[in-house]
Amino acid sequence: MSMGKGWSYEDWRPGGERARFGDVTLDSRLHCGNAHDFAQVAPDHYRFRSRVHLAPYAWRFLMRIDSPGDGREITLEVADFNHEGRTPWHESATAWSTDAMTWRPFGTDNLEIVDWTPTGHPAIDEAYGDTSHVPYGVRYRLPRVWFASPTPFTLQHRDALLRDLASLYPGPVTTSVIGHSTHSRSTGFPVKMLRITGPGEWRGRKKVFVVAGEHAIETAGMYACEGWMRAAALRADWQRRYAFFFVPVFNVDGLHRRHGREPLRHVGHPPVP
Repeated sequence: MSMGKGWSYEDWRPGGERARFGDVTLDSRLHCGNAHDFAQVAPDHYRFRSRVHLAPYAWRFLMRIDSPGDGREITLEVADFNHEGRTPWHESATAWSTDAMTWRPFGTDNLEIVDWTPTGHPAIDEAYGDTSHVPYGVRYRLPRVWFASPTPFTLQHRDALLRDLASLYPGPVTTSVIGHSTHSRSTGFPVKMLRITGPGEWRGRKKVFVVAGEHAIETAGMYACEGWMRAAALRADWQRRYAFFFVPVFNVDGLHRRHGREPLRHVGHPPVP
């Protein structure tokens, strides 16, 4: 769906965009980034969108903000959220970081709910939301940070986590690739599984399967899965009784695209290793 002037809202793809306004740069060209359509609306006041393609909901984003580091406060506005509600509480999952590794709650003191800014393209605006999800904007005041909602769980984090656990616990921990989604062969992010069990024949033990990340934007379950993996790797008594199988991110396409409803069009299912 072309919108004229060489620009197509629907054609925006993962990889994000980068825009510079004086000495402030807004950048979503990072792993799982999805902010786009950056604009300056007033001095030290910038707007962007997080909605991808013609999806009816925009709930999550990940981007980086660079500035001279002079302590100034800027206003950043995401123009197209639509949780089922219009309160700061609904946006309390927002987090910030200075190193993209340690994430802290943003809180609600520095955010406010504002009116939605339509795109001006009826085909998009009329398809946005439904009777219970009314679009709105969120305005944040913040310094130089990495900025996301909610705390990201990236595929890079998943891969590092699996490598670390396999290295720390080479006996009970085994990793494997159990399938490939539509885009994983080009992005390098297949569906991976981690098995944790004790020595000896495990097939007669009780099996525990934990799958997270079916909805790729809902990262709380992925972190819960990580916590369970770390606990199971330490518990020899659990390992004697059970064989654990963990898939921390099932919807790898959706996570890579920062899009919670990306369909998994093709996933292979080899035998459990």
